[in-house]
Amino acid sequence: MSWGALLPGAAGLAFRRLTWQGRLFGRSGRGTVWGRNVTLWHPAKMWIGDRVAVDEGCQLDARGCAPGEFQIDDGALISRAASSPERTGPQDRRSRGNIGAGCVMYASTHLEIGADTMLAAPVLHRRRALHGARPNERAIAEQPEPRLGVVIEDDCWLGAGVIVVDGVRIGRGSVVGAGRSLRATSSRTP
Repeated sequence: MSWGALLPGAAGLAFRRLTWQGRLFGRSGRGTVWGRNVTLWHPAKMWIGDRVAVDEGCQLDARGCAPGEFQIDDGALISRAASSPERTGPQDRRSRGNIGAGCVMYASTHLEIGADTMLAAPVLHRRRALHGARPNERAIAEQPEPRLGVVIEDDCWLGAGVIVVDGVRIGRGSVVGAGRSLRATSSRTP
């Protein structure tokens, strides 16, 4: 990490905008704001839209993506300490999406968050628990992992503490109450 990533205040924002814009990323839009202590893995694979804001302490990881498969579209906000750990496939956050502070976004194959969708702090997207093999047949780490991905369509709101497990699709306009856990058998909340 460069010292510029730690530089506070307006000087730090200006420095990161000037030095990161167009140099680190596969594509980088105008008016993007980068907070301090942002950690980026493989930024050359990331496509960042216009007027995106990434707050302090965020972690964005495109290791498992092909160039351009990691996208954050125009007007998106990634709030403080949100993280996107290593992926094995595409990630797409559509226009004007709002990712709350401390959200962890992980899916085995792909993660799509629709336009105008809001995730409260902290919403957790995670892989499905590894189950299936009988005890003592296979070590948990060696069991096959479902690779279904997570899709949250446009104009959704997920309340504080929601957990979305791999394989879930949340339909357009859905509101998911605080503290809910969604598994692959539930595709849309009433």
